[in-house]
Order: sequence, then structure tokens, then C-alpha cells
Amino acid sequence: MSEPSLPVVGGPGTPDTVVLPIPRAGNAVRLANWRGYYPQIKVNGKNVGNRKGAKITFSSGETAKVTIKALIPGKPRVFVDGVEVFTTPQPPVWLVVMAALPALSLIALRGVGGLGIAFGAVLAAVAVAARESLSVMTRALAISGIVVAAWSVAVLALMIAR
Repeated sequence: MSEPSLPVVGGPGTPDTVVLPIPRAGNAVRLANWRGYYPQIKVNGKNVGNRKGAKITFSSGETAKVTIKALIPGKPRVFVDGVEVFTTPQPPVWLVVMAALPALSLIALRGVGGLGIAFGAVLAAVAVAARESLSVMTRALAISGIVVAAWSVAVLALMIAR
């Protein structure tokens, strides 16, 4: 991509399908379902790629590699030949790592119970980490509460099981 431009920033008012600003493609390349778990790259309405990326061929014969990177679902960053063309406000990396901490409850409580507790708590923590309407400190405190709750439930289940 020869002409760098500012990336489109997705937010609450952005439609679920956006035109990617690729000068050589006009309005042909779109990112669909970017808020979901399975964002898709579409060219002229046809699905040509997903989170694994896509190779797009333009009418001039040139090709471009489109890749989607997402630290958490619903917060993608899209790159065309290494240049970012679409982004969303990203939570701090430490907050995402913190959101994964409830998975450690599997260490205390193995089996289906531990998996259920860990899976539910991680989903809740990731949902909190993705909330832009809350301050970073509020999100960190809420995630801390989820981590403590997951560990408390795991330890309580261990005590009851004995």
C-alpha cells in the first residue's frame, strides 16, 4: 500500500459492516461483523477471508494481504500489507492478562466444575475489559472482584467435596 492514511476507528456508533479505506479498491472491500467472534472480509459482497486473513486481488492485477488481529473479540485491528486501516479502542494489555486470571481456578478445582467456573469467569472478565464506558481503574477493580469470586467458589467447592 503506497498511500498511508489514518485508520477508521470503530466505536459504538459505527455500523457492523464498514468499508475499509484501501485507495486501490474503492468501496469494494468491507469488514463485516467486526464486533463479533468471527469478523469477515468481503470483496463486492463475497466472503474472501476471516480472522486468518485474506489475499485480495485488485482489478489492476495487484494483490494485498489483509490480516485481522484481535486481542479480545469485538476489538479487532485490520492491516492491509502491514498498514493499519481499521482499529477499535484497545484495552491495556495488562487488563486483558488480568481478565485471564480466573482460568487459574482450574488449578484448584479440576474437572468439569473447575472448567465451568473458569470459563464463566473468564467470559465475564473479558466482557468487563472490553467495556469502553468504564474507566480503566473501574474495569480493573471489577475484574479483581471476578478473580476473587472465581477462586472463592473453587476453594468453597473443594471444601464441600472433602
